[in-house]
Amino acid sequence: MIKSFLFETFNREGRNDIDVEKGGAKAAMLNRFAQGKKLLLFAAVLAFAASFSGCEKAVPQETEGKPKTGQEKKMEYEPVLPIKDFEGEFNKAVGWLNAETILFYTGMGESDNVYSYNLRTGRMELLTASEEPIAGITISPSRSRILIHSAPSTYESIVTVIDLDGDIQYKGKIGSTELAYEWNQYDENNIMFTAFDESWNYKSYLLDVEKKDLQPVSMPQPFSWWINKEELVFLDWDKDSPSLSAPVVKLVPSSKEKEELLPAVYYADAAKNFFLAVTPYLNEPGIAEYQLYDNKQKRIANIKVPQLSNFSGWVVPYYDYNEEKELFRYLSPKESGEADYYDKGFHLMEYNMKTKEQRKMLELESNEPLSCSLSGSFCLTGYNLEKLLNIKKKDTEPLIEVKSNP
Repeated sequence: MIKSFLFETFNREGRNDIDVEKGGAKAAMLNRFAQGKKLLLFAAVLAFAASFSGCEKAVPQETEGKPKTGQEKKMEYEPVLPIKDFEGEFNKAVGWLNAETILFYTGMGESDNVYSYNLRTGRMELLTASEEPIAGITISPSRSRILIHSAPSTYESIVTVIDLDGDIQYKGKIGSTELAYEWNQYDENNIMFTAFDESWNYKSYLLDVEKKDLQPVSMPQPFSWWINKEELVFLDWDKDSPSLSAPVVKLVPSSKEKEELLPAVYYADAAKNFFLAVTPYLNEPGIAEYQLYDNKQKRIANIKVPQLSNFSGWVVPYYDYNEEKELFRYLSPKESGEADYYDKGFHLMEYNMKTKEQRKMLELESNEPLSCSLSGSFCLTGYNLEKLLNIKKKDTEPLIEVKSNP
């Protein structure tokens, strides 16, 4: 899933929090929110459909995978690395523009620069440059647009939406010390923004990119996610009764009507036509249950995953979702334990929502962010997505040349 799919954690006053691990700069911002405000526990995007009738449950069967097709073999290539000759210092990779091309940005030069880089050919292209420091970038669900969040001052954000040719489709200012944003996966002209001030009070805005219109909207919670073109969902935390879980509530902004979709989850997330809810597995302490749903809100599978905890709650390891192939890849601890002391490594697992089969792909030493290519052959990993994981070879190499200290 896109970046735009982030693990957000918020802390209510007087209760333990959940450490949710996904999402780089925005996740760091949200952790600062938890520490500074101590208001509400929050985990990321939506959970869905356990309260819907006609749900199907399936326990995934592990397989070794099928032989590769001719098309899949055609997609294989030897990446041209390291990336060279860009201006400034590498800041962070953002994700994938297509099966071969990644997006990254640099800083510390005369400007912050945004580049695309084709791993097959080694061709690099400067898409745009920003005179203001770039605070974050996200790619639209269709990978046809790029949202750039820059911060010229402590109390102001500039939002720029460009196409893949670097042409500006929208540019505007939002007063904020921190800014979060969520593309509408079903209508990319709409983007929801949450702007925080220095006291962690928030205001929400809805941007229509095509009309170049940014309007304030009233939202019951600071974060929400699209489940279709018109409707949003959020985790409805009760400020007066702190809890580790909250109901998932649907809202139509124009009517203000709310509907509860799921009674209690401690973590949720979504991509287009994909839904995930994470709950403790009640019959077995130390085990989390990943509940996967399709685009018809029908439960596809329950996956049991060893649960890691920290001093204040639970940790959800990183994962990624391939919308085109309907593949859910996630890091699974080899056993339950305390996150701060855990050193047993992780299995990179893959669940195919079409075939309902699951397989172990490889083993990784640590829990780091994950962004996989559309072909599924490679994944960006590392806390700045600075490494390329070759699934077939089961090894990683840096995107840029690592300079040794003199």
